[in-house]
Amino acid sequence: MLGITGRSYRNWCARLKRGEELEDGRLDRGDYKPSFALSKEEQDALVARFCSPDVADLSLPQAYMRLLDNQEYYGSLSTVYRVMRKRGLNTRRTTTRTPTRRYKPTSYEATGPNQVWSWDSNKATGEFMYGYVIIDIYSRYIIHAEVHDRDCAEFAQEFLAKAFRKYGIQPRCLVLHSDNGASMKAKEILALLENWGVEFSHSRPRVSNDNPYSESLFRTLKHTGRGYPKKGFRSFLAARVWLDGFVKTYNHNNYQSGINWVTPASRFRGEDAAVLAARKAVLEAARAKNPRRWINGRVRDCTPAPSQFLNPDKPNAQAKA
Repeated sequence: MLGITGRSYRNWCARLKRGEELEDGRLDRGDYKPSFALSKEEQDALVARFCSPDVADLSLPQAYMRLLDNQEYYGSLSTVYRVMRKRGLNTRRTTTRTPTRRYKPTSYEATGPNQVWSWDSNKATGEFMYGYVIIDIYSRYIIHAEVHDRDCAEFAQEFLAKAFRKYGIQPRCLVLHSDNGASMKAKEILALLENWGVEFSHSRPRVSNDNPYSESLFRTLKHTGRGYPKKGFRSFLAARVWLDGFVKTYNHNNYQSGINWVTPASRFRGEDAAVLAARKAVLEAARAKNPRRWINGRVRDCTPAPSQFLNPDKPNAQAKA
C-alpha cells in the first residue's frame, strides 16, 4: 500500500528512534559494493584468463567448464558474464546467427546411448564435397562421419551400414532421424533400415529445424570448427583429415550445455557422473574458502543430465490442444 518494502519501513523506524532526520529514508545503493565482491586484481585475472589463446575462441560457458575441469576457478559463471560485460567483452565469439523457433514433429526419448540417432549430409565449403555425419542425441557423440564427392543414396547406404556394424545395432533398438533429403528417403535407405530393424523418423516438409541436433552440429562444424577453410578444401584428403580432427575434438573436448556441460565422449561412455562429482568438489572447496561470495549457499547443479528428447512436445502446447 505504501509502495515501499518492509525493510525500508524498518530502516525508517530505526532512524527515527535514533533521532535522525528523516526525509526520503531510502539509502542510495547505486554505488553499493559487497565486501566479498571480486577485487580489481581478481577481475583483471579473470579477464586475462578468459581472453587467453587457449580459450579465447570458446564461448564463455565452454571456457568456464574447461577451466573448471582444469582445477581453475575465478568465480561463478554469472560473475564471469558480469565482469566480461562490464569490460565490453561479452560479445558473441562465433559467426552464428540467433536461432529461430519453429514447430516440432513426433517426439522420441533417449534414456541411453545408441537409442536415437540423427544424421544428415551437408555440402562442405568447396565444390563437390559432402559431409555425412551421425550424432547420438543422448550424448551428443558423433557416431560416424565421412566425406564423399556427391550426395546420393549409394554412399548414404554404405555410410549407415558401417555405423550399424560398428556399434552392433540390434533390431527394434534404434530410431534414426533425418530430414527430407532425397538420399535420406531413397528406397535403398528404407530397405536398409528395414533389414536392420531400425525405426525411420524424418522431418516434416519445409520445416528446416525438425532435425535440430544435426543442424546444430553442422553449424558448429562450419562456424566454430577450428581451421575450417572459408574458401574451401583443396582436396578430398584435406577435407577428410580435417573432419577426422574435428570429430575427435568435438567428442572429447567440446562441452555441451544440454548434458550439463560434459563432453560427448564422457557421456557416451557413462563417465559423466564421475566428472560432475569431481567438478562439484572443486566448487565446494571454493565455497569453503570464501563462503560470503556464495550468497544463496548453493553450488552449481552437478547431477548427470536426464533423458534426452528429439523434438519434445511443449507442455503448454499439449494443454492448449
